[in-house]
Amino acid sequence: MQVVGGGNLQFYTLQYLWTTPFFYQWTHLLPLAFGWPMTVAAVVGWFSVFRRLDWRRGVLLLWVGLYLVTAGFLFVKPVRYLLPIVPPLLILAADLCLGIGQRRWSGRERGRWILRLAALAVVTHAVVYDLAFMQVWSQEDSRIQMDRWIEANVARGASIAIERGTFTMVHVIDSKCYQMREFEISTLFEARQQLLCRTTAELLEARLGAAQYVAITDVNRLIHLSSAPEILPVVTSFYRHLPEGRLGYRLIRRIKIYPEFFGIRFDDDGAEHSFLGFDHPTALLYGRESEPLASAAWAAWTQSLREESFNTDASLEAGVSALRAGDVEQALRLFEHSKSSPSSGLLASLLSTLARSRAGQPWGEGLVLHDMVALSLADLGLPRTAVDVLQLHAKGTGEHACGDALRYVVIAEHLSRLSIRETGNGNASARNGDL
Repeated sequence: MQVVGGGNLQFYTLQYLWTTPFFYQWTHLLPLAFGWPMTVAAVVGWFSVFRRLDWRRGVLLLWVGLYLVTAGFLFVKPVRYLLPIVPPLLILAADLCLGIGQRRWSGRERGRWILRLAALAVVTHAVVYDLAFMQVWSQEDSRIQMDRWIEANVARGASIAIERGTFTMVHVIDSKCYQMREFEISTLFEARQQLLCRTTAELLEARLGAAQYVAITDVNRLIHLSSAPEILPVVTSFYRHLPEGRLGYRLIRRIKIYPEFFGIRFDDDGAEHSFLGFDHPTALLYGRESEPLASAAWAAWTQSLREESFNTDASLEAGVSALRAGDVEQALRLFEHSKSSPSSGLLASLLSTLARSRAGQPWGEGLVLHDMVALSLADLGLPRTAVDVLQLHAKGTGEHACGDALRYVVIAEHLSRLSIRETGNGNASARNGDL
């Protein structure tokens, strides 16, 4: 109930962040369920019941009303939540259409035929819409089609980056034939606001690992990040640049099955993710450009991140330097200014707490931190603080030992790369000094 009510934000609920409860069902979900004409007919039929109310119509009216009162205002609104009211709404729409056809009209003949033709158009559209979706279900899933194309056109042993999540390619691509590199976007979501922008970019680069191909769907991570770009701004930038060919990858194959009947196609791209994800998502395959082009594109993207308004890396680094120099007030000003950053706000709060502690001031409110925050602390030249945070976090966890262990492997890999890079640059001794 915490998830459904919006109290516990999940990756797959990001699409509902800026939707309006109650109205979203009528404007975005019911038209997916049975088309716009039938949606309008159902709404008109529901209200017209008051003019011809009897106990049977009253039951349908009450059923829909109780649903709207209880479920209509929920934060989470997947299309399947509408199942309880689809049958009664269709009955009310049919009742309206039959009422128009059987009604005794007085006055002008033209008005009667206009309404009857409208009712006929509603029924015709609903039939065509249903038959169009029968074409979706009579074809092989787009992900399976993509897997067949990969087997026929991609050399065995090639590295393919894929996503985790509900609607991914992970279940269809043969991991025995190809090297699979899984993105850990869910971990970045759990550690949101606790990583430097450059740390996030480095983690993405490490997981991508110069993969030769990237295989994703449009309704797994892409649609959620596009709906709420402020939640993970760096990752959202990554997903925006990928299809534009600005990360060193170009689209080489797109497979999408549209509802279609005798040339009449219903374009449902961008619809609610669960409506598309189970039976007809868009499968996308990107191929890596030649090495010079790919490396240059990635470097250009990471450089562009430094100019983004959400990037406060420079302020946090300057704050740490000021704190080392003993200028606590300047450090606090920089940290407090960075608290509003959607990418590193909680990291700034942690650093502000450390600065207040050093100055003997009250720490402020307690923080709930993710163990991945240690990566940014290390990148800021605070390895001892990073280890202290990891030790404190390890003492308070244990419910999900396997997941914790996997994250610690990721952290160890990052710290290892950092150590090698800094040692190679001759800066290890300078960065090993902590606050």
